[in-house]
Amino acid sequence: MFLSSVTSSYVAANTQTSRVVFAGARGGLLPRALAAVSPRFNTPAAAAVAFVAPSILIGVVSTAFTDPGTAVGLLGTWGILGLILMYLVANVALVVEWVKFRRRGIRKNVWLWVVTPVVGAAILALPIWGDLRPGQPSPLNTLPWLTIGLIAVGIAYALILGAVRPRVLERAPALLEGEDSLATDALPIR
Repeated sequence: MFLSSVTSSYVAANTQTSRVVFAGARGGLLPRALAAVSPRFNTPAAAAVAFVAPSILIGVVSTAFTDPGTAVGLLGTWGILGLILMYLVANVALVVEWVKFRRRGIRKNVWLWVVTPVVGAAILALPIWGDLRPGQPSPLNTLPWLTIGLIAVGIAYALILGAVRPRVLERAPALLEGEDSLATDALPIR
């Protein structure tokens, strides 16, 4: 039962992540080579390998420094931490967008655009604190540094991409929301 659950979770994560990598490569956010599809199955094979290979490498390296159970706990916690941080930032972004709308004279529901995201951010801060608080046993005590490092890499990549290919970042919403989002975006990137 455990093995089938883990396997199905990994297959789902691989499928979802490879599709995101594939869409990012087609849109120019990632190297175009990752947009290649398998001629036999017409699937995003290069994007799948781009997710699977580093996952295996990270798993092997982390297991080399600790036992497999601890490595699974560390990597699972780090992965969930990334999702929680993403949701927290999305809540903060709603409040920022609400402020931008207000400055332009556009009224939005304060309960939906401010109160709910602030409550959500506060609730999401609890597990983040639980994972990143000082005094964690090893190797969990490396999570703050691993997380800061990953965020720094993401910011650096976005800044470099914005300097080298700014049009790609302008079109990024269309990758997630469809082409219509560019025409209807109330606050286009400028």
